Amino acid sequence: MKQIILYLKAAILSGAAALLIMVSLLYAGMEVLDVFFWMLIVFLIGYFSILAVIEERRVHEED
Repeated sequence: MKQIILYLKAAILSGAAALLIMVSLLYAGMEVLDVFFWMLIVFLIGYFSILAVIEERRVHEED
């Protein structure tokens, strides 16, 4: 159950960052497909980066 909560937290945080990027790029006047591409890249990098940090901290706490 704790692992599921960690995955949900990572998805919510990276999704919020991707949504912020999407809104700011659309406001700046970029094309929709370009905005979607950058939003997807930010989401994926953010998601896996947050998960990596969480796993690293968990390993250090167990030692």
